[in-house]
Amino acid sequence: MIEPTVPTDQAERDRIAGDLATTLFVEAGAGTGKTRALVDRIVSLVVSGIPVEHIAAITFTDRAATELRDRVRRGLEATATRSGPEAETAARALVELDGVALCTLHAFAQRILVEHPIEAGLPPAVEVMDEVSSLVDFDERWAGVVDTLLGDPRNAFTALVAFELGISLHHLRDMAHRLDANWDLVDDRVAFTPDPQPADISPLLADLREVVELREHCTSEADKMLDRLDRVELFANELQEADGDPLAVVRVLADRKDVSNRAKAGAKKNWAGSVSIDEVRDQLWAVDDRIAAEMQRLTDEVIDRLIEIVGRGAVEAAEYRRRQGQLSFHDLLVLARRVLTDPVHGLSVRAALADHYRCLLLDEFQDTDPLQIELAALIADPNTVTDDWRRLRPRSGSLFFVGDPKQSIYGFRRADLAVYLDARETFGGDAVHLKQNFRTTGPILDWINAVFERLIRPDTGQPHYVPLTGRRRPAATGPPVIVLGRTAHGESSADELRYLEAEDVAATITSALADRWQVEDDGRERDCRFSDIAVLLPSRTSLSILEEALE
Repeated sequence: MIEPTVPTDQAERDRIAGDLATTLFVEAGAGTGKTRALVDRIVSLVVSGIPVEHIAAITFTDRAATELRDRVRRGLEATATRSGPEAETAARALVELDGVALCTLHAFAQRILVEHPIEAGLPPAVEVMDEVSSLVDFDERWAGVVDTLLGDPRNAFTALVAFELGISLHHLRDMAHRLDANWDLVDDRVAFTPDPQPADISPLLADLREVVELREHCTSEADKMLDRLDRVELFANELQEADGDPLAVVRVLADRKDVSNRAKAGAKKNWAGSVSIDEVRDQLWAVDDRIAAEMQRLTDEVIDRLIEIVGRGAVEAAEYRRRQGQLSFHDLLVLARRVLTDPVHGLSVRAALADHYRCLLLDEFQDTDPLQIELAALIADPNTVTDDWRRLRPRSGSLFFVGDPKQSIYGFRRADLAVYLDARETFGGDAVHLKQNFRTTGPILDWINAVFERLIRPDTGQPHYVPLTGRRRPAATGPPVIVLGRTAHGESSADELRYLEAEDVAATITSALADRWQVEDDGRERDCRFSDIAVLLPSRTSLSILEEALE
């Protein structure tokens, strides 16, 4: 049950709600009420005289944005029930709340583009494609990429060599997905690449023949190195027969196990003349290194060419979407950034947005796309011209960040802990830490702190661990933490271990019900039920075994 005491970090919470003229960087641990802190900041800004339409709060998902809007509404309604100027201000803000930018990053980027379509080079009507329409659009474009690769004679050698090297259309489709999702980075880096040049086998053949001739220095017909050199000669003959057919050459060079085999064949006593067995091995392996280098050169040229073909397709598709006004989620972010950094319109657009959005609050900042910090900083500092957001100096109090680096998981959104730390150092000043956890009982937090203070360490490239403090009493009945499997089950197969683990889980659940472990429900403790229990599995592999154990 939650104790009716003042949180241990109340001073930090007061600063969040009261220090409105300072850019704050709030690190809020799990269960510390970060959304409440965000709402308190917004309500305080409103009652301080900042019109609610001049505030933008950017969060991670549509669901989080909806929850944030509802909680801001409740906060304003509570303030409006009081008397005095603050109540009147809150009441006016409630009227305007539905149009306020309490939204996801993509929705905020869309607002920027809708407010400045001409500067962004967009048609009057802009449509945002959902996930299904984006997949359909990609499939249509992928068919065009395949036609370009397989139907254009200029790309025939590149495509055929790629297939010989084991690069399939499935691999290329995966690459196209990656390039499509990061087309802005592709656009900045893609460059003209010449067609791959066929492998030059003349020097390789000369090297192989030279190695084969070394067998004259062997004094024993039974030496195993002679067998190896005979097979190398056959390889050289096969390579020579393939001369004139670049694809056949690639096929032969790729299958050179007799050349690349580094097993130490041959006996020193049989090579006691002017050429030692070590020299033969070194020379053979040197030839293999030169073949490998030639194959790597060809592979690199093929991949570079494929990246250009597929990458240019991704960039051209993005440009087509811009002209048509049918944008993907990633298009929204890239085009919003481009209109803010445009050499002609950028400063005027930033000035207009800075006047409109005077306070920007960024939620879940540990999972930020670098484009997010750029958009926010460019608006908060509308005058500085730079290509590095770290040089921007936002107006004091114009930015507010909430996040927890320990909870960063969305690497696929380009989220990077280094960006988080750079932003905190650049804009954060003295970070505000929320440590009081309202969700979890004290003994569980003690266990979490003891474990993760060891696991999360700056010397391993992670953030500093900030211990959480508990506010809830432990349950009257039932252990706060149990470690299953601390006693080894001994040598067992994978399936046997799954059965044993499932039995441990089922036994624990049985104990929780039979011994009437307590859970909190609406401020009161009661006996736990099946519906209070969740079992998390890394995969579905052991699900049927667990179900059997529970039955």
